[in-house]
Amino acid sequence: MRSVLIASLALLAAAAGCTAILGDFSTGPGGDGGADATADQAAGEAGPDVASSGSSSGGGTDGSSGSSGSDGGGDGSSGGGPCTPGSCSGGRSCCAGACVDTSNDPNNCGSCAQVCPNGLSCQNGSCTCLYSMCGTSCANLQTDPQNCGACGHGCLGGACVAGQCQPYVLVKTTALGIAMDSANVYFTDNNTPGNVMACPLGGCTTPTTIASQQYKPWGVASDGAFVYWTEDNGTGRIQKCAVGASCGTQGTVLASSIDPEGIAVDGNDVYWVSNPGTNGQPYVFACNKVAGCGGNPTALASGYSGSGIAATTSGGQVYWTIGPNPGAVFECSGGGCGGAPTSITPGGYAGSPYAIALGGNNQVFWTNAESNGQVNGCPLAGCGTSVQLIATGTYPFGIAADLAYVYWTDQMAQAVMKSPVGGGATTALATNAGEVWFIAQTTMAVCWTNVSSVTCVAK
Repeated sequence: MRSVLIASLALLAAAAGCTAILGDFSTGPGGDGGADATADQAAGEAGPDVASSGSSSGGGTDGSSGSSGSDGGGDGSSGGGPCTPGSCSGGRSCCAGACVDTSNDPNNCGSCAQVCPNGLSCQNGSCTCLYSMCGTSCANLQTDPQNCGACGHGCLGGACVAGQCQPYVLVKTTALGIAMDSANVYFTDNNTPGNVMACPLGGCTTPTTIASQQYKPWGVASDGAFVYWTEDNGTGRIQKCAVGASCGTQGTVLASSIDPEGIAVDGNDVYWVSNPGTNGQPYVFACNKVAGCGGNPTALASGYSGSGIAATTSGGQVYWTIGPNPGAVFECSGGGCGGAPTSITPGGYAGSPYAIALGGNNQVFWTNAESNGQVNGCPLAGCGTSVQLIATGTYPFGIAADLAYVYWTDQMAQAVMKSPVGGGATTALATNAGEVWFIAQTTMAVCWTNVSSVTCVAK
């Protein structure tokens, strides 16, 4: 009976292709087997795990000594390890031990180790730019902050959205007056004590202090070599400090004046407007920016209180605003005009001129700081019978200009705007900008101040 059972099991095992089952039963403990049992045990018992593993053959516990299947889990490798040449499936290539598709792999494009540089994509085995080639780099002009809207148009510290540079916070600090040169932004905080500070155009965490312990520093200007500023108090000083230097608690004092505010500089002199508080007193002054003038600056005009001031860079003419009641824009030679400046606005002008800037095609522009105020302009030679309307705002305040655009802050709208120098469509450079104050520009950027930061946007 036993021999019949063994024979039956042998047939079943043969049919299943698994001879190890027969060996297991024929060598069970307590049964016959003699030399056969000893030989089988020496070969190692193949337990049930071997029978259940279709990927192994031969003896050895759990089939661990069996050979693995081909294609390495689909990669064509042996035992799941690195591939070998010719072992990858699906038309892939073996590159550095991995199966890759060289038709779309940017690190192995067309062949192993052929890397697509500078943002290029791998398309059909060739490195291809899907956007725009800017030099040797592939750039998305809609999102690339180094090539925003056009190759080489950088956004400085701002993002690029839909091909337009976005505003960025240059530094978080209280700021009022502002000036710029090609590398830095300069600003005052109008505190008591206050500071005159600088920050690179790309931004800074902590600004550099040019002068500290100032009494309400207000206006600031720069000629690229020095920074100039005013202190808005009864015996306010006009001071300067070399660009890149720190002058401690006092710069070089050029002059003193009653409540000096706005300031401008040209090739020869520094100019400022004061608010003496009493009509008839001098309120626009000039002083040599190198030698200074102590307590004896040149008085250019008397009779009113001034506000904004601008000067041509050639040392020719100086322009400033007064108002309201009456409101006007005046002009005087930088060397003096005998105390009789010329009004370039027409008689009966009813505006409230405040900040002023030069730009365009020999033009002067100014804001009317009042509700529903205007941004106006006219030729430097004079407005004639009417002023030019550049734009309207809810409360225009600070202003700057270049050859193509006029830029201004709108305090009530909490926005920064621009418009062509000839008038036309107004564009918002920034909205939700807070309580914006003064504004400045260079060929690279426009920057403005508010109560908590200095913010810029690349042109």
